[in-house]
Amino acid sequence: MRLLVLFIFLGILLIYGCIGGVPPVRESVSCEDTDGDSLSTKGTVTIKFNDGTTKIEADSCPYPEQVREHTCEGNSPKVKNGFCPSGKCQNGACLESQNASPKADQGKDEGIETTPVSCNDSDGDDLFIKGVVTLTNGDGTTQAKEDYCANSDQVVEYICGDEKIKTSGGLCPAGKKCNDGACQQ
Repeated sequence: MRLLVLFIFLGILLIYGCIGGVPPVRESVSCEDTDGDSLSTKGTVTIKFNDGTTKIEADSCPYPEQVREHTCEGNSPKVKNGFCPSGKCQNGACLESQNASPKADQGKDEGIETTPVSCNDSDGDDLFIKGVVTLTNGDGTTQAKEDYCANSDQVVEYICGDEKIKTSGGLCPAGKKCNDGACQQ
């Protein structure tokens, strides 16, 4: 009797397995981003899939000083976390200063604007070394930003980019903690 039940079960499984086949793979066919790659503007990404469905993802603030930026790379959605230069994220966008409000689709300015002559990053975007970025302006003044820990697992890393001081950084590797502006080895 057990053998008969086993054969019936296997027969049903075989029949329905062959009829249904392997379900199609869900792939994105288009991706649109309302704010480009701007950390200072709250945007949304609209993803359309080959099965006719659509998904909308909005930029958000996973931490008070960090924005989760949804972007597109071709037809594929991407997510990256960026640290806010002001140290303040609100409603899915970096604030320009501690007392400002988020921008609404106005561009990609994320750094400290100046008329630079030179920019030097002492640690070269290395999460394991606490560094200082120094920007020398045309009038001889300088601005400096020192790497710091956003929390025990994340480094805010200042870098030189596009003639501005910008932020980068990220999570320390598994088992490593952030201390005094660097992931500890």
